[in-house]
Amino acid sequence: MPRGRAPLERLTARQQETFQTARELGYFAIPREASIEDVADELGCAPGTASEHLRKAQQRVVGQLEFERLRQSSRSVWIDSPSNGASAVAR
Repeated sequence: MPRGRAPLERLTARQQETFQTARELGYFAIPREASIEDVADELGCAPGTASEHLRKAQQRVVGQLEFERLRQSSRSVWIDSPSNGASAVAR
């Protein structure tokens, strides 16, 4: 996957639609304002299908956020051991 794209842009069109619909309906609200059945009804599909699209979207977004975090942390290298009081320098 190319760098520099926002995690939501990496979703399929159906995953984006499902994720956006779930947000708009309040599926992610605390307390939850909509069920997966509500999301499925809005999308015109079975609850199991909506759930699968949403789980895959969440997995991809979280995975990308974790990848970006690790990539950012690997940009620093230690000149000397951190136990010696050395500082990190960006590559």
